[in-house]
Amino acid sequence: MKLIERYVYDVVRRLPKNQRHDVSRELLAEIHDMAESKAKGKKPTQKQTYSVLVELGSHSRLADRYRDTPRYLISPEYYESYVSLLKTIFMVVLPLLAFIMWMTEMMTIQHTIGSLLLKICGALLKVSVHLFFWTTLCFWVVQKVAGKARLDDDWKPEDLPALPPEQEITRGESYFAIAWSVFAVLATLFQIPAIYNFLGPDNVPQFFAPDMWPGWTLGLLAIALLGLVTEFIKLFVGGWTRFTVGLIILVNLITVSFFVAVISLVNPIANPDMMQLVSQSLDNPNMAQAVERGIEIFVIVVVVICVWEVVEAVHKYKKGGAK
Repeated sequence: MKLIERYVYDVVRRLPKNQRHDVSRELLAEIHDMAESKAKGKKPTQKQTYSVLVELGSHSRLADRYRDTPRYLISPEYYESYVSLLKTIFMVVLPLLAFIMWMTEMMTIQHTIGSLLLKICGALLKVSVHLFFWTTLCFWVVQKVAGKARLDDDWKPEDLPALPPEQEITRGESYFAIAWSVFAVLATLFQIPAIYNFLGPDNVPQFFAPDMWPGWTLGLLAIALLGLVTEFIKLFVGGWTRFTVGLIILVNLITVSFFVAVISLVNPIANPDMMQLVSQSLDNPNMAQAVERGIEIFVIVVVVICVWEVVEAVHKYKKGGAK
């Protein structure tokens, strides 16, 4: 029965790799024995199998009983995700940040190659420390919250995520989305005047126009943080459920509404001083218009991506046969 496989899958995915095979075989045998005992020699019905899973209890609490490593900062259930996410963030965010800093600093024409590389390496080191600390903190907090949530007695077998690949939210998908969300948060933080004046390059205006501060910039930061939290939730739930699909619909609706409002109500979005500097550096007097057009295209792309995410989430949820 598919429900049994989903139950076993969601138990063993929370365990260290060296335990998964043995626990899977042991748990499958135990469930079938309990179901056959209830059926009294006959073929177990779906209702009888369902009652066995209810008796066994929450898949997360059962995984805790099998787990043989009680002390940890990041539990085995999340450790592989934690390490993989850190790798993804470092591989995506740091190269992009280095490229942006290089291009921005070169506009000032005030650095030798050596001093520029030294400044970029110093900035990357600081960002790396922050990425490591905040990622670890997020995993620790969510792990503690998830641990408390397991004590609820409202668990039902219907809450199980579907087997991969039908309804599973793949880790690779989540890692990539989280990495980009982290980059979006950092990029938006860099547009806060106090932070930019402290960390930004000399003689280079920030990208956002003054009219973007404070409401629109802080709104964009809230959207980026909301997206980051959503991706963490998707990662820990591990499957397309009613909750995750509903969350995706809500978050993408908020995101689309915000970006449409920005493009409709704020003009210009890009800082004219920044555009003038770029125009002079590239000897292109039409740079401001090109950037504004690029922003409009970016918003269209964001809307398309949001719509696609909603359609894909609903499709995978229905394909998995979840109720």
